[in-house]
Amino acid sequence: MLNLHTYVLPDGRLNPSKISKQELLYKGNNGKFVERFYVNESQSYIFKPLTNVDRMGSEMWVFEHIMPSLPQVYPKILASSSDSDPDRYWIIMEDLGVLDHTHDRETILSIVTAIAKWHATPTESLNHAPLAGPKPSVSKMKEELLTAKQKDIELLIDQLPYAAPSINIVISAMKRYAESDEMVLCHGDLHAGNFARQADRVVVLDWEHTHVNTRFWDLFHALDISHPTWARHSSAPFRKEAIDVYIDHVQSFTGKRLDRQAFWQEYITIASIFSLWMLLLIKNDLISNTDKWPKVALEQQFQETMRTLMECAAAL
Repeated sequence: MLNLHTYVLPDGRLNPSKISKQELLYKGNNGKFVERFYVNESQSYIFKPLTNVDRMGSEMWVFEHIMPSLPQVYPKILASSSDSDPDRYWIIMEDLGVLDHTHDRETILSIVTAIAKWHATPTESLNHAPLAGPKPSVSKMKEELLTAKQKDIELLIDQLPYAAPSINIVISAMKRYAESDEMVLCHGDLHAGNFARQADRVVVLDWEHTHVNTRFWDLFHALDISHPTWARHSSAPFRKEAIDVYIDHVQSFTGKRLDRQAFWQEYITIASIFSLWMLLLIKNDLISNTDKWPKVALEQQFQETMRTLMECAAAL
């Protein structure tokens, strides 16, 4: 059996003398690259150094403790570092090959079905697990928007008067909204770059942000969150169709009946709150002129997020 540890240097980098080819896939938040590497012309693996220091060991823990009970939609972890130094920590995963990130109707409905399945995972044993999300909870977003970010919202309305009616509808709904007590196991960061189609199945990547949250967290990411790299937008009718498919599969997997109208109203409320919070975040990135994302990509993300907010506000 191949010893994959021999392909990594003690400092946590791939050993160029042992591999035949490397391909950079993407850069993490700390500037380190996830790479595909070849040990020969036909055999390749994915090398993932620690790209989020505060997530050290999380993906490995999820793979060992949670993945065995989930649908087979994830790449297997084949080797990992035992080093406690974040700069030298890494995992090596199976290479799933070329992935299709075209998010058509079939792909989205497949991922919604998979979400319903992992949401059925019991959470009682996860109380002391190293699980945390990449963003604040919806209730914390609501608190921020109604207090610290109130002036930012007023400025946004002044700059974009066409959006004022929609934003005011969201604010009114947000004041009435109380988050549900029901929590489920969530992927945590299911933006459009973290799921794709491979042949006749969907695959889901980057599970280091897995945590317990509301059902709507994964659903909003899968259907409506915008990303600078992955441009897309769900239409209003399809959004409703996908939510209905999710509800059907929750009942199929767990026997639990969800009130369709109440669930739909809570989804569009959360999607509106999340979108408003995201608009302010993107606006700040544009103002700060960050070099992480091209300005044109952030502007596209802003417009997609605004469209989602306005469509959801119209349904409130």
